[in-house]
Amino acid sequence: IVYLTATLPLYAEPEFMNIIKIRADDVHIFRSPTSRPNIAYSAVKYKEDKLRRGDIAVVYRLVNEKLKEYAALAKIIIYSNSIITT
Repeated sequence: IVYLTATLPLYAEPEFMNIIKIRADDVHIFRSPTSRPNIAYSAVKYKEDKLRRGDIAVVYRLVNEKLKEYAALAKIIIYSNSIITT
């Protein structure tokens, strides 16, 4: 599993690991600055639908919007805690 963050301060790492239920001994942390303007991270809030799959609708809509916005060779990576979402 890969977790990407540009905003998690060092002091919050133990709390983050506790929340996602991983042990510090099992983690490999890589830190590196990036100045790539073509890379962006975002989080999207959504409301659950009747089938409790609101995440799928939001991901579908977001991917379609981004594919229209960017060139044909653009890549989109989606991180989710559910395989069915991706």
